[in-house]
Amino acid sequence: MFDYDWFHGSSFHQLQDEARMRCALGHFPNLSPEIAADDDEVHKFFDSLEVRKLIYLRDGFSYEIRAMADMESKAHLSFECEPVDEHYKVGAFVVSVPFEDI
Repeated sequence: MFDYDWFHGSSFHQLQDEARMRCALGHFPNLSPEIAADDDEVHKFFDSLEVRKLIYLRDGFSYEIRAMADMESKAHLSFECEPVDEHYKVGAFVVSVPFEDI
């Protein structure tokens, strides 16, 4: 079951940092995680990484999250979508998705 907390607050940021650290460790395979944690080059690489946030829906659609939308209702995941199609890059494309559809 999906939960609002998975996508907001410290949990979501920790997940993104975990992905960035795994990427950095893959880029520096000769360093152990303990040594990499104190390495300046690893930190520089880690900080330069761009995080893309994608969600996949049960109906086959997928979206890239540009930014979370702070809505009063927490029954849905609401976010600004990063449009892929040029036709949709004319303004803000905000999506609200029930958690059970993710």
